[in-house]
Parts: sequence; structure tokens; C-alpha cells
Amino acid sequence: KYSSDNAVITKSEYDNMEDETLNFSHFAIGWMWDLPYVSKDNNFYGYKSGFAVTLSDSSSYKLMTGTTDEETGDITYSLKNCTDDFTFVYAADTDEYVLNYPNGTKEYFDKTYGTIKKREDRFGNEIVFEYEEQDYKGRKEKTGLSFKKF
Repeated sequence: KYSSDNAVITKSEYDNMEDETLNFSHFAIGWMWDLPYVSKDNNFYGYKSGFAVTLSDSSSYKLMTGTTDEETGDITYSLKNCTDDFTFVYAADTDEYVLNYPNGTKEYFDKTYGTIKKREDRFGNEIVFEYEEQDYKGRKEKTGLSFKKF
């Protein structure tokens, strides 16, 4: 029988950890949190990803050529084959991407890495995501959310 008590480490296990970083394998085993992200036209490991946005439900939409607002410098992109009324904008004043959902929710993405920075609902409630660079095989990369022992 499955018990969610077995899915996470206990406080005493956490306090006795020798390593200061909590490995994701210790956190909510069997759970998944698909974060949306923006992939840019980069060639990673022989795979050309294209300029696209992937939503938390794993649906992905290629971003088509955008139109520039001459006054603000913002660029609005259309999402290929998207039947919903999303808008995807490069906000020049904040140097980030913003995905606007039809229900008023907004998701903000880092321009350099494509990672989600913030999710804000139509009432102004927000979840902020913070990342840190990790040393990965001799090079620094922004690898994602981390849990630090404090």
C-alpha cells in the first residue's frame, strides 16, 4: 500500500544530511511538476529545438515571426497551431518573455535561459521561481530550482 509519508524525507533525515543540497529524488517521490519553459533556436546535443513555448500540460507551440511595437519595443509573437487565445510577448522594458493566458494568468520567462520566473493570476497572486547556477561537468549552467539546507 502506498503512503505519501514515504514520498518525502523526514525532518530528522533532513537535519542529518551530510550534503547541503537536497536531491530531487528525496522530494515527493512519484510526484511530477511540469514547469513551462521557452526553448530558443539553439542546437543542444545535436538537437535543434527551435523557438517555442512549452506549457505545463506539455503542449508545445512554435513561436512565429513577431510584430514589433515601435513605441515600446515589445515584440508580440503568434503561436503556431494554437487554438486558444494566448499572447506571447517579449517585454522590452523588463527584458523577459510574457505568456498571457485567456483567463488573465501571466507567466514570465527569463530571456537568456527560457526558465519560468513568475506566474501571476488575474488577481495579482504570484508564485516566484528562483534559480541558481550549478557547476555541471566543468561549466556553469542555470539548472533549475534548488532546495538548499538552511
